[in-house]
Amino acid sequence: MSLFKIFKYEKLKKPGKTPRKINLNDSLEAFYGKHRSGWLYALKSIKSLHNKKGILFDSFIERTFNWHPKGIRSHREPWIGVIHVPPNIPAWFSDQSNDKIFETSVWKESYPYCKGLFTLSEYHKKSLEKKLDIPIDSL
Repeated sequence: MSLFKIFKYEKLKKPGKTPRKINLNDSLEAFYGKHRSGWLYALKSIKSLHNKKGILFDSFIERTFNWHPKGIRSHREPWIGVIHVPPNIPAWFSDQSNDKIFETSVWKESYPYCKGLFTLSEYHKKSLEKKLDIPIDSL
């Protein structure tokens, strides 16, 4: 089953009201650098889906598992996430490669709780489908 099917829009009981299914946690408070409009701009577009009781949405798993300013930490509850760094990156950037992240203890602790990942390309999605046994969708 795809992530889009899991989180599809339900028939709205009140027109204009969006079902709130994801917990954005601290995603809207983070700094992601200045890149075009920025990742924060994209996250603000889904702010209306936020619900503290929703599934944890990790908007940048490389940040969580590699360089989080508050310290690297694992997820111990059901979660979904966005993985940004594609496969086959240059050696100088390898610390954030998919394989390096998947080797970490925090990823291994978090993986059983992961309900799916979003990628930013079909190429990345196909690569991850060979490595992971969870739903993966491309945005």
